This record gives sequence, structure tokens and C-alpha cells, in this order.
Amino acid sequence: VKDRIGSATKVYYTAPFPLNILEIEENETIWFKKSFGLKSQRRDELLKASGGKIQTIPYPLIYRTVDRVVATGTIVAATFGNTAEKEPIRSFIKNSNGWKELPIPPGYIFSYVQKVFNSGLILGFVTDQNRAEMKQVVWKDDSVAILNDMPSWPKLGQFSFVTRATRNGNIYVRSVLNTDVGTSENYLLNVGL
Repeated sequence: VKDRIGSATKVYYTAPFPLNILEIEENETIWFKKSFGLKSQRRDELLKASGGKIQTIPYPLIYRTVDRVVATGTIVAATFGNTAEKEPIRSFIKNSNGWKELPIPPGYIFSYVQKVFNSGLILGFVTDQNRAEMKQVVWKDDSVAILNDMPSWPKLGQFSFVTRATRNGNIYVRSVLNTDVGTSENYLLNVGL
């Protein structure tokens, strides 16, 4: 719903099922998901609202749900999964042919997108099968780089992760020093090309 003072309310989309906003681009394009529930045999729907039109975006074939969408300009990336299925949660970039899976470093199974930078880099993270080991990554085209291996990444903590990111590549990193007492350090870093 969009309201303007002195004008009638315009309803863009309604549904009898839950809707989750996944991304709002700077140009006001909205990416959202319509969920049919865990017991439904139907796939969740990925929808894009832009210029007053709603478009349904097809999934990669084997997936039933979308977890995340990140977008800016012409780059759109998303994380897809299956509820109670064997297929792992994976991230893809949208291209003219549909979706292309983003590469994962050896030893990791799941991938998640977090932000698309104006430079074209895609921020995300990968985990192992048990989700005990996590690494922050950036994707560019067909390559992936592990941010945890970079010299400026915090090395003293038990684990570190990105809590916030801006489109210009600034990332706010929390380095957890001690999980028992909850101490941590925070860093503001920039991811460049």
C-alpha cells in the first residue's frame, strides 16, 4: 500500500497467504515472497514489484523456497532452498537464461547472499554441512574470495561475521572474543575490487 497526502490509497498486491519483503532497491523495486506454508506442495512464489507491475520470477528447477534476495541496478542474487529436503541451500545470480549458481569454496555446502555492492561484488557467507564452520565471502562473476583469509580481517576472536553492509562496500564486522561472557570487538572495513 502506498499513501500520499491528499490522494487515494493505492493497493499494489494482496494475497491470502503470508508475504515477506526480501529486498527494496534504491529505485523502489520491491522483491517479495508469497509463502503457501510448510505443508503445501506448492512452491513459494518470488515476486518483483516495479513500475506498478507485479512479475513472478521463476526459481531454479530443484528449489521450493527463496530465503534471500539482494539487488542493485542490473545485478540480482538470491538464496534458494527446500524445506525438509536433501538439497542444500544455495545462492544464485540472475542472468538472461535464468539463474546461475554462485561457486562455493571446497569444504562448504550452504551459501547465502547478504548484499550487492555498487562495484558488482556480492557479499555473502558459506557454511559446512553442520553449519558449525562459517566463512564470509564475496563473489565476482565465476570467482569467490574468502574474506576471513584477508589480512585486514579480525583474527583474534573465536569467530567473526558481517552484521551490516552498505552498497559502497563498507562492512561492519563483529569479532566475538569470548562466547561465555559475550565480549566482542567491532570493525568497519571496506571491500574493494
